[in-house]
Amino acid sequence: MLPDLEKIILADREARSLVAQAKKEAQVMLDQAQTHIQAIQAKFQGELAHLQEAVQEEILHQAKAKAAEVAESTERYIAGLRKKQGTHGEEAAAFLLSKVLAE
Repeated sequence: MLPDLEKIILADREARSLVAQAKKEAQVMLDQAQTHIQAIQAKFQGELAHLQEAVQEEILHQAKAKAAEVAESTERYIAGLRKKQGTHGEEAAAFLLSKVLAE
């Protein structure tokens, strides 16, 4: 029975050794996968940052274009008001002159 017990103990030790080796290999594979995942995440974060920058530039471009349109429209409106003011001023002067001459 002693030789059978020794065989069992030897087989148990070999099995434990194989399990320990498998755990080490699994840990190496897990570490490699983690490194690969981090590299992929860094790549996607870089791409996301690039896309965000491109979108922000487009929005800024559109905002500047709209601001230029508003500024141009405002200038036209102010010019129209100044023209009306000049016309009303001439009309008021003519009215006052006609009143003074009528008296």
